[in-house]
Amino acid sequence: MTDTQTTVYLRCIMETYFGGEDASEEYECEIKINNKNILISYLGDNGMPVVWTGNDDSASGHYTLTCPSVAGKATLHRAPNTDRLEGSWLESGYTGMWRIELDN
Repeated sequence: MTDTQTTVYLRCIMETYFGGEDASEEYECEIKINNKNILISYLGDNGMPVVWTGNDDSASGHYTLTCPSVAGKATLHRAPNTDRLEGSWLESGYTGMWRIELDN
């Protein structure tokens, strides 16, 4: 992301919910968003970085993301004038939902 209009959010809280389970997990993550691109990075359970990248081709706040290191595909949506992203994910055969509170 080299766009000069990139906004960086440090120390965001990402909640993940797993399909078919009551449990959820929280991770601290960093997010970079510009006009049509998003990058989400955090440390996974094994201590290795996990990086999701995606875009919003329609510039409507609907992002489609991938993460090759975990065979992941996901969606996130940001409603206008909010500091929250919400969506669903598929990672290494597991499914769930996630919510991220943007924080600076």
